[in-house]
Amino acid sequence: MESINNKTALITGATSGIGTVILKHLVDSGYEVIVLGRSPEKMEHLHHRLKISSNQKIHWIPCDL
Repeated sequence: MESINNKTALITGATSGIGTVILKHLVDSGYEVIVLGRSPEKMEHLHHRLKISSNQKIHWIPCDL
């Protein structure tokens, strides 16, 4: 995965609490973000709630660590 500014972050626990705040900050700062989470439903809800634009790169990967 390559982004324009070459900044990539991996976040677990982004569907609630401080993880959501960190996700929003990184996306707004131009990072390409990989989000790991157990619940595809929560990740989809968060995606719609944050109103992610097409030029912001977020990769949602459901997994249970």
